[in-house]
Amino acid sequence: MAKRGPKKGRFKGIKLGRGSGGVTGKGFQPGQSGNAGPKPTLALTRRVARDLRAKYDEPCPLDRPPTNLTEAQKRSWRPRSWGKVLGERSFVNAAKGNGAILHEIYDRIDGRVPAALTLQGPDGGPVEFKFDYSQLSDQELELLETVMKKTILIPPENIDAGKQESSDS
Repeated sequence: MAKRGPKKGRFKGIKLGRGSGGVTGKGFQPGQSGNAGPKPTLALTRRVARDLRAKYDEPCPLDRPPTNLTEAQKRSWRPRSWGKVLGERSFVNAAKGNGAILHEIYDRIDGRVPAALTLQGPDGGPVEFKFDYSQLSDQELELLETVMKKTILIPPENIDAGKQESSDS
C-alpha cells in the first residue's frame, strides 16, 4: 500500500492531533472545558425576545415601494413593518423550496407537532373509562366478552377472575 502524501485542502499546514483543540488551535488547558462562557440566561433570552417584538411593528427602512405605482400612490406610500416584510419574504423563500422556512411557517400556523401522544385524565392521572352494560342483552354481553378476550393484552384467565369478582358483589 502506497503512503499518502501531506493533507491538502482546508487543513493544510495545521498540526492535527494532541493539543490542537479549542478555537485557537492551541489546545485546552488541563481541567478547562471548551466552552468558557456560561449558558445564556433566561433573562437574556427574554430581553432579546422583547427587543424583537418591539422591532416587529416598526417601519422597515429596507422596504421599497413597488415600481408600478401612480404618482398619487407614491406620495401616500409608507414602508411596511419589519414583521410584514419578513413574513412576506419568508413565504416567498418557502415557495422557492427553502424547507427550513417552510417548516417554521407550518409550526407557527398549525402549532408544533407533539413528539408523542399522551393521554391523561384529570390532574395528569390515568384515563378512566366507565361503561354502562345494563342496556346489553346476555347474548351481547357474551359477544363483547369474546371480542375483549381476543383484543386485550390481558390474559383471558384474568378477565374471567374479574368477572367472578363483580358477580360476587
